[in-house]
Amino acid sequence: MASAWAAALAPTYAPELKLDAVVAGGIPADLEQMALGLGFNPHPGFGLAFAAAIGLEREYPEQLPISSQLNETGLWLREWMSNECRRFLLFHGAFRSAGQLAASTSLMASSGAHQVLRENSLRYFEGVPTAPLYLWHGTLDGLTPFDSIAETAHRYCAAGARLTFVPYEISEHMTTAVVGFPDAYEYVAARFRGEPAPTRC
Repeated sequence: MASAWAAALAPTYAPELKLDAVVAGGIPADLEQMALGLGFNPHPGFGLAFAAAIGLEREYPEQLPISSQLNETGLWLREWMSNECRRFLLFHGAFRSAGQLAASTSLMASSGAHQVLRENSLRYFEGVPTAPLYLWHGTLDGLTPFDSIAETAHRYCAAGARLTFVPYEISEHMTTAVVGFPDAYEYVAARFRGEPAPTRC
């Protein structure tokens, strides 16, 4: 997610930087759609979603006061996971749910919360990357829906971005990350060898 946002923001935020390649897989391009899809059901990737929500609360404490909605278990997990990395988040957040951690679920109906989610979703950001870009995603991903990144990729292509977009017929988020990594690595290596970036929309 961070890499994809860096690519999208670079032309206006840091146009002086020369990016030879940007790669990103399994991108949550629509946080609102992702949150609604997860709902209150347990999920193997819940730890990642929970960490993203806590990160957004830090930036938008008034619009997204997640901590005020958490029960005792949720508050404990927030403190325990607040500064950890992906492996830790995945392991300790696996098969948890918002329903298990919430004292109240009213935030899911908050227009302010939904506005924050949309503002932080690539799907609704008009900027287009100018650096060579490689994206991959599972078409049946149950954590980060495919249609939102596919729509974003098609918009980039229509705007002339140098994009390679690779869908995989895989449903599980982390499996797609592993399967797609070798080709993503080779994409970066080819840019460093000076080979021209292909376009595959």
